[in-house]
Amino acid sequence: MDPDTDCLVKGDLFNPILAVGAQIACLLVISHFFLLLLRPLGQPAPVAQILAGFVLGPSCLSHIDNVKAFFFTNAADYYETMALYARIIIMFLIGLQIDFPYLMRNLRVAGVIACGSSFTCTVFAIVVTSFIYQEMGGHGSAFTMGLMLVVLLSNTASPYVIRFAHDLRFASSDVGRLAISSSLISDSYAVVLLIIIQRNNQKYDFANWFVFGLLYLFIVMAVIYVNKYIANWLNRRNRNQKYLKNTEIFILLAILFVAATSVETMGFSSIIVCFLIGALFPRGGKTGRTLLIKLSYVVHNFILPMYFGYSGFKADVTLINSFRNFIVVAVILLLSIGGKVTGTLAACFYLKIPLNEGVLLSFLMNLKGHVDLLALTVGVESKVTSSQIFYNLMMAVVLINSLIWGPVIAFMEEDELSDDDNYGGNDVVEINEAVDIFAVETGVIIHQVKIVSPFASMFADVCEFAEITRASIIILPFHKHQRIDGKLESGKEGIRTTNQKVLRHAKCSVAILVDRGLTAGTMHTSDSGSLQHIAMLFFCGPDDREALGLSKRLGMHHHINLTVIRFLRASEQKESLRANTAQGEEDVLMAISDHDPENETDNIALTDFFNRYVTSGQVGYIEKLVENGGETASALRDMAEMYAMFIVGKRSTGHSTLTTGMSDWEECPELGKVGDFLASSDFDLSGSVLVIQQHRHSRPEDDDL
Repeated sequence: MDPDTDCLVKGDLFNPILAVGAQIACLLVISHFFLLLLRPLGQPAPVAQILAGFVLGPSCLSHIDNVKAFFFTNAADYYETMALYARIIIMFLIGLQIDFPYLMRNLRVAGVIACGSSFTCTVFAIVVTSFIYQEMGGHGSAFTMGLMLVVLLSNTASPYVIRFAHDLRFASSDVGRLAISSSLISDSYAVVLLIIIQRNNQKYDFANWFVFGLLYLFIVMAVIYVNKYIANWLNRRNRNQKYLKNTEIFILLAILFVAATSVETMGFSSIIVCFLIGALFPRGGKTGRTLLIKLSYVVHNFILPMYFGYSGFKADVTLINSFRNFIVVAVILLLSIGGKVTGTLAACFYLKIPLNEGVLLSFLMNLKGHVDLLALTVGVESKVTSSQIFYNLMMAVVLINSLIWGPVIAFMEEDELSDDDNYGGNDVVEINEAVDIFAVETGVIIHQVKIVSPFASMFADVCEFAEITRASIIILPFHKHQRIDGKLESGKEGIRTTNQKVLRHAKCSVAILVDRGLTAGTMHTSDSGSLQHIAMLFFCGPDDREALGLSKRLGMHHHINLTVIRFLRASEQKESLRANTAQGEEDVLMAISDHDPENETDNIALTDFFNRYVTSGQVGYIEKLVENGGETASALRDMAEMYAMFIVGKRSTGHSTLTTGMSDWEECPELGKVGDFLASSDFDLSGSVLVIQQHRHSRPEDDDL
């Protein structure tokens, strides 16, 4: 009876759907119970979820005959199918979340660590293969068993590493990102070995595998191209919507599942395919953002608990009931730990990585998971051994390995985080290193000064020091900081008060930086850097002219692509910038339709800027014709994901109709109408914002602040 028919049998209370549903419910309940117990001890969620599967598995509750019959006899095939679809979603989400620019920039470092840890484990696996083959009574291919042991020892489960890093709050640190990148490379190595095992098992000739390989590459490239086209089309289609509809998300996921299952039917693993599709999926716009939000909740709350619990559910430690089985488990466990620690530390020593970070990396590289399960399943199908003992013993190794290193890693990170809380962490060290690197690369002389003062008088110290040093501009941090989901969260109110007072009293220009990181508008170049697209929004007034003056300095940098975007009223197109090619002249002149001094000053500044930088091709120039604040807001939304930073003046004089209505829900007046709109939580923007105010004299009433 096939699974579909079995699900429809009437009167069968123990049908597969009921068994799978009951197991999922039990896994979630028990994992939450363990999480409540272990979270105060600093243990991450995967430890609790693996323990939940262990309790439900044959080692505990499923050791009872009735429970075993309910969970295993009826639903064994469905667990494998669920694991496949869970793996597809998990690897696709990992690709979406991965810091791909960091991975490419640090490919050599991550590759050395992954190769170091995998090489030693591969050598150990080759040495021990004959011993394990004899002890387990193998009668199949010794080569297949050797490859299985190589995968088992050398693999690092990237989903486990990523979840551990996020739960222990070091995923964004250098060691966390390096561990994630190294685990992905190690995972890829194990997947290649898994493909070789499957090829050896299916006994296809070389011609068939070559054809399937070409088809494999074609599917990957086709899906990546189609996703790019569909994502851009959906972004345009939902221009005025915050998120995509569920039906549109379903179409994208359907393409992913079709591609992944097609690859699986050809004898390849879909792990690398799903990761590449996610990593090369267009990040900008509403499509990528909606996928991240929708999938993150489902994966973190349902799929990952089931997936991690499945690892513990499949292990049966009760089979370690003889000295021979104990020796087999101990040998594999010790070789796996020894190979990973030795190889990783050797690679870190070669790369001059600090010892404490090297030890943490070696422990993270010991986490086992999904590829090990696949390799063992393929080994059972190829009948390497005559019984399930080898499979269950190796599953016990995977379980014990993950349960050992989870608490150890949590303990190490807890000590490091407690030190950071007490002494301020490594912020000062990281800032100094960044400043030193900038000074070396640019030749700019940087003086660092530390001043300690209360919020009440901090603005006076800032203004006084700026006057003493004859500073041209003061750049202040915005009082809100970015959360993990990209939204801005209010920080210390004292910072906001200080910013407001500096804006009023400073005797030079002042800028406020809304830092969201340079994530949007980034294009990778052939060299080691990346090209950042920056937009300068010009409306009217002295603040915008000051922003224009700062922008031209940024535009001279070889890694910055600057575009000046001027907003004009559509009914006054005669005031736009145009080239006068009469009499062979290349100069660009401004046509002035009235004698407003402010407009005349703006046109003179833009004409000079155009002639010096735009005509030479160093800077781009665009004019946006709008009539009111609504059209201005719509134009800003259209370009939200195109630029890594927006530079705008705080206050635009003249043509107030261009921003009418934009200040109806003003949260931060110190940013001005446009700056506040760009920094608003209702505006979907992933780029940073720099709001500039030109120097203006303090007013007498400001001294009362």
